[in-house]
Amino acid sequence: MAKVATDGQQLDSFYTMLQGVSFDDFDLAPDSLVTGPDLGAGAVELLGKHRVSLVFTDDQPSHEHICNLAAEHRIDGLIVRHGLIDEAVMSASPRLRVIANHGAGYDNIDTDTAARLELPVFIAVGRNARSVAEHALTLILALHKSMLSFDRAVRSGHW
Repeated sequence: MAKVATDGQQLDSFYTMLQGVSFDDFDLAPDSLVTGPDLGAGAVELLGKHRVSLVFTDDQPSHEHICNLAAEHRIDGLIVRHGLIDEAVMSASPRLRVIANHGAGYDNIDTDTAARLELPVFIAVGRNARSVAEHALTLILALHKSMLSFDRAVRSGHW
């Protein structure tokens, strides 16, 4: 049941999923947990416009920490940057309605459990394509110009 959304569609789709949650019984905006210390300014602004409050973890959150924050804040949405998202995380908040992975894949998300719990999983296909291409070209040039051996030589005092 992993649904695929591209680039800017991801946050719009994430918000659309949160819109389906009735907040009339709560005098609160929806809470979303980001499993990382930050999120792009544009994403924060877009979600803020829709009164989505964000809760952040540290850079490498433990599984237990993610579960605890999900339960404590009774999150409606989960934006995954780091960590394993399994049944324990998905079940920690009875209000969870949607999962959005910040990356292109979903190998760290138990999609079978998400499907069973009827939780859509959004991924950002192509979001990091430029960075991947830049990295690949940088590595090709580094190999072609023997940069690693030159780096080792300079670091060991050989000019």
